[in-house]
Amino acid sequence: GVGHDASALGRSVTMPGISGVRIADGCNGLATIGLFVGFVVAYPGRFWRRLAFLPLGILVIYATNVGRVVAMVLTQKYWPAAFDPLHGFGLTTIFYVVVFGLWVVWANYGGTPSASVASSAPAPA
Repeated sequence: GVGHDASALGRSVTMPGISGVRIADGCNGLATIGLFVGFVVAYPGRFWRRLAFLPLGILVIYATNVGRVVAMVLTQKYWPAAFDPLHGFGLTTIFYVVVFGLWVVWANYGGTPSASVASSAPAPA
């Protein structure tokens, strides 16, 4: 899709001239999606907003993980020395920053009134 001759077989994504990237269970994003769903379900919010936000967040996490795998394959092909640092820290950090950003969006716009709005409301007489 981006002009490279890549192929996927089972859990591996490869390009000609490299061994490829094997996607292990801890790297497929499913545990992170579960963590995200847990955050959204555990944090207060309106039901309909939650119902809309969960699929959107799952799609963002999935797309981020696909981008992460593509970046690792391209790094292995064009800059092999950077593969281990990117795999171990760089791309994983970006992945979790995206999840944290989704949680921040949910915490701010999930549909519950903020503490400042609730405390500034006049007290009932």
